[in-house]
Amino acid sequence: MRRFYIDPSLIENSVFRMASDDARHLIHVLRLSVGDGVRLFDGLGMEYEGRILSIAGGSVELAVEPGSLCETESPVHITVA
Repeated sequence: MRRFYIDPSLIENSVFRMASDDARHLIHVLRLSVGDGVRLFDGLGMEYEGRILSIAGGSVELAVEPGSLCETESPVHITVA
């Protein structure tokens, strides 16, 4: 699943409008379309499920589900000497 960074303060009524290089990448490089799912993260440990609602004029509207704690850190502790 593709992951994109978002600022959670920009989510309005469970909808996030992506209008940046990420939107261009999503549309033109990954060629995702309406209905496709993506994973969103805020850089603060939360992760959100998103689904593309619309694509228009270089911007993408995503329906965003409530966030959950993201555990991407490895449980293995490494000491470099």
